[in-house]
Amino acid sequence: MTNSSRRIAAAAITTLALALTGAQSVPAEAAPAATVIFKKYKVLNGGKQLAATFGTAATAAANDQDSFQHWQRISAFGVPAQSGFSTPFQLKNRATGLCLRDTGLNQVVAERVCEVAPTATSRQLWHNHIAVDRTVNNEAYRFRYNRASGRVLAQAPQFGIQVPVVAQTQASNIGSAAAALQLWEQENVAIGTDAAGTIDPPRPDRERL
Repeated sequence: MTNSSRRIAAAAITTLALALTGAQSVPAEAAPAATVIFKKYKVLNGGKQLAATFGTAATAAANDQDSFQHWQRISAFGVPAQSGFSTPFQLKNRATGLCLRDTGLNQVVAERVCEVAPTATSRQLWHNHIAVDRTVNNEAYRFRYNRASGRVLAQAPQFGIQVPVVAQTQASNIGSAAAALQLWEQENVAIGTDAAGTIDPPRPDRERL
């Protein structure tokens, strides 16, 4: 075999080897990130929005570009819905990746690592009436109840740039000032992934629940 023939044969063997192993040398594509619709929650009294503060919940001046005011509503389909109520859900913040938890009567609502499979006794589960609790200026407001404790999310009766959000007993008079601190309107605000980072354009379309 001549030197030229040897070079051709070697090149052919190399090409065949690359063809056989090529599929293994190409890295697998990463699975696409799941699409998430983020929501904002506006309190009736004052119009501030529910926000995360790296450990606790508060309200802050509405800013639809602020990922700390974006919430993922994660339905717990394994927990039965009570009569007249929505499917229970966790509220996971887009920026912190943590979920809201009731820590006690009149206590500030905390952020905690999200439970993977919450049960009916989980203080991370919330739900709301299917029917609207109060309509103001054609906006639908509802109480957001803790599934385990029965307490509602409420803006504390304080002033400030950020106001603590606490768990309270629902006000008996739905038209009262106290109730206006417990009633929240929910709207879709952005669409994207659940990782902190890029803020997507706001989506003005409202959800009924």
